[in-house]
Amino acid sequence: PRWGIYGTALATVGTNIIAAVLTYFFSQRLYRIDFEFKRILKIFIMAFLLYLFYYFAIERTHLTFGMAIILKLVLVVIFPFSLVLLSFYNSREIARIQHLIHRRR
Repeated sequence: PRWGIYGTALATVGTNIIAAVLTYFFSQRLYRIDFEFKRILKIFIMAFLLYLFYYFAIERTHLTFGMAIILKLVLVVIFPFSLVLLSFYNSREIARIQHLIHRRR
């Protein structure tokens, strides 16, 4: 085979994307859901940026297993805070978060 296993992976990704798009369009006819695509895109952008950081800063270095786990956990904790940089949260969500923080004190 010309493309081998990579061709199989690419075909699988392509068919899954087509299936997801078709499912979205046909299901919207039956039951309309207004997705916030800008916000979803911001989540994917930040996740991709954190993955790039992980790949170049952690995966390519030879860290011990324990240190790699700790750094991965730090990235998971950083993720919701990093969304602030992309103005992900609206004012109502920020007020709710502040309320929850002040309530715990």
